[in-house]
Amino acid sequence: MHSIPDNEAVFSRRTMLSAGLATAAATGLAFLKPASAAVDLPARGWPIVELRQYTLYGGRRDDLITVFEREFIETQDRVGAHVIGTFRDRDDPDRFVWLRGFTDMQARAKALNDFYTGTA
Repeated sequence: MHSIPDNEAVFSRRTMLSAGLATAAATGLAFLKPASAAVDLPARGWPIVELRQYTLYGGRRDDLITVFEREFIETQDRVGAHVIGTFRDRDDPDRFVWLRGFTDMQARAKALNDFYTGTA
């Protein structure tokens, strides 16, 4: 059995979740419950992937997911920011996790500018 030396880097929850999501995507494992079956994009290779995490309190996670799915999936897709998947964290009823993909960093910069400034 390998023990971790005291001087080894300690990974943050974000780093571990990112690695876990990448592993899940690569292997087909599902440790997060999909937020909705409505997100049904074809399987594509997105070289640039953003992990987005939100924590909502007071049982409001499903309210955000409803608004997100109604207002933000298609609008992001139109500008080149493709929502790859949305998830409810099984271990945290207040956490909403989603992934957004881009073809490259230049496309990411343009898509985010267009989406957040409303110029598209």
